[in-house]
Amino acid sequence: MMKALDEKIREEYPDVYKKVENKVVWTIRRSGYLLYYLGHFCMSLKEKKV
Repeated sequence: MMKALDEKIREEYPDVYKKVENKVVWTIRRSGYLLYYLGHFCMSLKEKKV
């Protein structure tokens, strides 16, 4: 489901898609969402520190 949404955003809003600077998001995208849960875990740890 996430993969389909990502494709839709890439097709309909390419400028927004390219503006993402978060390295975790890019890693998740490049892995084909295989690293989604690991990325979510890393981002939640980062939020707890702030």
